[in-house]
Amino acid sequence: MKNIGTIELETNRLLFRKASTSDSKDMFNNWASDKEVTKYLSWDAYEKEENAVSYLKYLEEEYTKNNFYNWIVVSKEDNTPIGTIGAVDIDVNNNTVEIGHCYGRKFWNKGYGTEALIRIIKFFFEEVEVETIYAYYVEGNSASGKVLEKVGMKYEGILRKRVYDKVTKKQADLISYSITRDDYFK
Repeated sequence: MKNIGTIELETNRLLFRKASTSDSKDMFNNWASDKEVTKYLSWDAYEKEENAVSYLKYLEEEYTKNNFYNWIVVSKEDNTPIGTIGAVDIDVNNNTVEIGHCYGRKFWNKGYGTEALIRIIKFFFEEVEVETIYAYYVEGNSASGKVLEKVGMKYEGILRKRVYDKVTKKQADLISYSITRDDYFK
């Protein structure tokens, strides 16, 4: 693994950059305060913009580390932050990375999630040189599974009753997907 930290990346429609506290208003308004956006995430919708400021301060501190990867995803069309994507977990010993991402509801169904994941997968395989990239989603969030399949990730299995589902108010399964270096470079 060649850790190089969070560097600026882009696609045709998206820019991936380090977050800053100046993004707090957009983060709060565009995705972090929306209960529909956060219903399948490990964190709850923010009640006030100060919650976004605190999280963004944390990110700013973490960017000093060369093994920290988290981006604000910005629409190049109008320079609007639309969500975040990053490494939720990094296992240096096994050379693996877990990816997580989140986008504002008004940016759903436009292909941004797929476009962003494709670019991040390319970055982790070609620049950081990881062996395996994986992601999970809560069983009720099948739209996430479709995005993972679109980017070439393969279904691995079910982690039974692994998380609390805020929608059903019960323990829920996590669905696991991954892509390996061999898959990517075929």
